[in-house]
Amino acid sequence: MALLLRPRPRGDAKPRRRFGRYVQAAAPPPPPPSQGPAETAQALFAALRRAGAVRVYGAVHATVAVVSLPGATVWCRAGELSWTERGGAAVRLGSADIDRAVRLLLGAAGPSVA
Repeated sequence: MALLLRPRPRGDAKPRRRFGRYVQAAAPPPPPPSQGPAETAQALFAALRRAGAVRVYGAVHATVAVVSLPGATVWCRAGELSWTERGGAAVRLGSADIDRAVRLLLGAAGPSVA
């Protein structure tokens, strides 16, 4: 059986080696644990309730979750919270910014939420 040998430049004194030599690279580190949309929505829901909002509703799907309150519908997906304010401005926050989202939502929604 003939082996396939790697060609070498002229004048190179190194021995030739076989093709297909497999070198196993180190495995990449696992990604940091992140919350899914359901966990993010549950955390947002609980934070809104703790802040005094009573008219808060939610729905969960495999890839997206929605938390609704008067004046805003918050979409929770892929580590992000997003909604549109009454003036039409889009707001996007990371899923770790739950407290900031609550402040913005309750400030924008006004006293009708509680």
